Amino acid sequence: MIYDPCWLDNADPAQASVLCQEAPWDTRIVRLKVAQGGLEPFDGSAAPVDLNRPWGVRLADGEQCIADQGAHGSYHDKVVDYTCGDGGRHVLLRTLDRSSPQWTYESAYFNGTSGYAPGPLERVTTAWYANPDNGAAF
Repeated sequence: MIYDPCWLDNADPAQASVLCQEAPWDTRIVRLKVAQGGLEPFDGSAAPVDLNRPWGVRLADGEQCIADQGAHGSYHDKVVDYTCGDGGRHVLLRTLDRSSPQWTYESAYFNGTSGYAPGPLERVTTAWYANPDNGAAF
């Protein structure tokens, strides 16, 4: 399981733990202990939010999709950026279209060994972004 992003646990005076969520809609927080001595101080400014790359999105039909990490597949020369639902067969393709008030993604369905099949144009109702206010994420 990947926990990302994680934020410095400001309630921990030794700064030896971080708080993480698997998905932005999760209500469960995981505390991870870091190496003895705590974390090094953050030395720099927080990265700007990329509005084209939410951490997760909710679609008009209520399905929730999370940004993929690591290697990405592709379909028709478009990168698979998000996995949706419990089974992960439904995917969203790069890039988020923010040119109108109703943001959209092209989508596809993974159908096993033969790859992907076209999916519908998906409308976004909620987009979550992970941007710490103190730059203490990793």
